[in-house]
Amino acid sequence: MLEPACYDIAQGESILSAMKVMRKSRPDLVLTAWSMPDGTAIDLREAMDKIDPDREIPIIAISRPGDTADRQSALRAGLADILVHPLDETMLQARLRSILRSRLNAAAYDFSDSPMTAEHAAPGFAEPVETFARNDRIAVVAHDPVLAQKWCAELGAQLNQPVAAYALGQRHAILGAPRPPDALIVALDGTRPDPALRLLADLRAGSATRHVAVIAVPVAGAAEAAAHALDLGADDVMTGPFEAGELALRIQAQLRRKHLSDRLRLTVRDGLRAALIDPMTGLYNRRYAIPHLAHTVRRSAKSGKSFAVIMADLDHFKRINDSYGHLAGDAVLVEAAARLRDALDRQDVIARIGGEEFLIVLRDVDAAKAHRKADKLRRAINAEPFQLSPSGIREHVTMSVGVAICPPASERDGYGFPDDPDEPQITALLREADQALYESKHGGRNKVTVVGAAA
Repeated sequence: MLEPACYDIAQGESILSAMKVMRKSRPDLVLTAWSMPDGTAIDLREAMDKIDPDREIPIIAISRPGDTADRQSALRAGLADILVHPLDETMLQARLRSILRSRLNAAAYDFSDSPMTAEHAAPGFAEPVETFARNDRIAVVAHDPVLAQKWCAELGAQLNQPVAAYALGQRHAILGAPRPPDALIVALDGTRPDPALRLLADLRAGSATRHVAVIAVPVAGAAEAAAHALDLGADDVMTGPFEAGELALRIQAQLRRKHLSDRLRLTVRDGLRAALIDPMTGLYNRRYAIPHLAHTVRRSAKSGKSFAVIMADLDHFKRINDSYGHLAGDAVLVEAAARLRDALDRQDVIARIGGEEFLIVLRDVDAAKAHRKADKLRRAINAEPFQLSPSGIREHVTMSVGVAICPPASERDGYGFPDDPDEPQITALLREADQALYESKHGGRNKVTVVGAAA
């Protein structure tokens, strides 16, 4: 069954031999008989955890008629599922694809191959310590509302929390909810599975619902529909008849995976954001500002509109650090960033690119408008003194500003800007703005100098 799917397969005939194989092959998934000569699938799980407790490898056990496999004990022990021999090949292949797809998604956050030890693991990527009960929202949806209510009552008793019931006709209440359920149990009716499968497809397509943990429960012989549900993105399928205790264990396992996935996804998102944001001021940093400037150059070439690049620098900032300390200087930077941001329009971009130096990009402005905006920024800084300490020390701060106007592409001849919209032109723009800033500094400070485009 497995070879046509091109899996790389390693085999063993006992727990002992399997462990020897796994030390070499590091499998992504283990498919095992429930009973082996030296133990059960639960014993295999325990042996694997002892060797590599930080790497959770999913295990699917296969039980034969007559095996005394306790499904709930197996799920509590951490097995992914128990299938019954003789196997339904369609269901087996779908189950394998589903589990391996989940592992591929998780691999984006996998730091297990990092040289860092667990003791020094990257902050935010360690398994959280549960210190409080989560307020998870769980719902059941079925074509038959009576069945949905019945399952909710039984599940609620097992989970000791309320479970919401929906009929398939109420799909908009799930898809359009301000906060969708954390876990959704979908009843698959074997006589009419399409509405439930469409709901599953819509859940995975929605930005607010794509991460809901979904467990499909076949009803009335919906084995083929269950395999289809896995391929559409269901996280789990309850292969046996409905049993509230077993389903509760599956829900809890899926919620644990969801919480970890959500936390890691947020950590990565925040990390990517931090790579582009100055941590002190909350403004963009140079890593964001330069690509944005390149985009603005290309946009100007298409739109035929000019734009401006501003370099701004706080005057005599070193004196503040030397006189009052770096904490006072930091306070000035934070307040200056807030004042500058408030003085700009929404489409304008500001970044801190040096100690007390800021880069601002103004879209769709001519020289006169750019000068007015630059002077507004200058006045926002010197309008009132900055508070340097909780004791009330205040200091007047000024800012010098240099502005380079980049005209439309059709008018750039004679302004020293290369035709290439990438790095050479970016360098030229920054050099022009920096030269204008230099003129402001040496012209007495606390002033605006504009160059380029009939400035």
